[in-house]
Amino acid sequence: MVKLPEFKHAAGELYSPAPYFRHFLIRSSGQYRRSVFDVLNSKPYRFNLSKLQISHLLDKRLLRIYTPTTTSLLSPSTPSTLPLPNFSVVSYNQHVHETAVPRPARLDVVYYQDNIIVVDKPTGIPVHPVQKYYHNTIQHMLANQIGVAPESLYPIHRLDKLTSGILIFATTQQTAATLKTCSKEKLYLARIKGRLVRNQCHDDLVYIYPTRHMLNVYTNAKTEFRELAHDFSRNESIVLAKLFSGYPHQIRIHLRNLGTPIIDDPLYGSRGKYREIIKSKDQVTEQYWRVLLSRSELVKSTLQTGATCDQCGQEKYSDPQILGICLHAWRYTLQFDADKKIQLQTRNLPIWMPKNFDFLDNLEENFIEI
Repeated sequence: MVKLPEFKHAAGELYSPAPYFRHFLIRSSGQYRRSVFDVLNSKPYRFNLSKLQISHLLDKRLLRIYTPTTTSLLSPSTPSTLPLPNFSVVSYNQHVHETAVPRPARLDVVYYQDNIIVVDKPTGIPVHPVQKYYHNTIQHMLANQIGVAPESLYPIHRLDKLTSGILIFATTQQTAATLKTCSKEKLYLARIKGRLVRNQCHDDLVYIYPTRHMLNVYTNAKTEFRELAHDFSRNESIVLAKLFSGYPHQIRIHLRNLGTPIIDDPLYGSRGKYREIIKSKDQVTEQYWRVLLSRSELVKSTLQTGATCDQCGQEKYSDPQILGICLHAWRYTLQFDADKKIQLQTRNLPIWMPKNFDFLDNLEENFIEI
């Protein structure tokens, strides 16, 4: 009988650098006119600035807007939704408040040769720079650890911030291109509620962005599972997941759709934001959009401090409370050709796994070929 342990993700102090400035120079298109609000909040930047924040940034001269006919600064009272003349230039000196993350003394490097470097990613840290993370990313931490520029490390795949395990970087563009196209077998461990009712899921993935009122549907997604252990007293199981495609949140969504979500998943768990089983975009009604927006605002409100930054007007938030989930990228096998194969595996199992668990020793004999 297996007894699954009590655990706490990423215990210890969180770290964030002092706020700093990053400058962006954005040239608006000559094909169609957009407002400064659209320019700053659309791809590829998505700064998520409100109209009030834009006015504050103009007042503080952190945001300057130049038109082809003048070099003068537009007034803070100018509506941020007013279309800019074609070929305008937006100069934005962003005041970055990085979200705090766990800060390990060193990353565990499990492989480093042939222009490939592989780490066992801790939970709670993003892979690469995105939104309010730059220094607080695995890419930047690893670059500092091995003494290279962050831009010289090329992530081959990504793991969610809350997921741990095998994370692969290339140190040259040529190696990155080779790794992107080679065959990969990807095995993950997860701790779920209940027991599997099916060993596979082929559901399309409906990936929702509530605040943007957007969704993507990823087709031909396939994940297969095997139960490795079950704790009857908790009604929780350890499962092995094998990915046949690699879409965002694939394992998490498929486990939710099977009725056995990851036990502490804040998005797809039994109390998660997207806890309803959604298999088609037709299920995402206007009423459901409103429900998701309400849940998003509720989550945001739990982190709001009520204070704002004097320099940039941004809201200040408390440190995140959720630092990980029970999902671990355990083993990746890279098959370059018939004669060259590299197997990459984490040295340690995550803290939510039972101790002295021997399934790894006879996995090949017990695992059903899928």
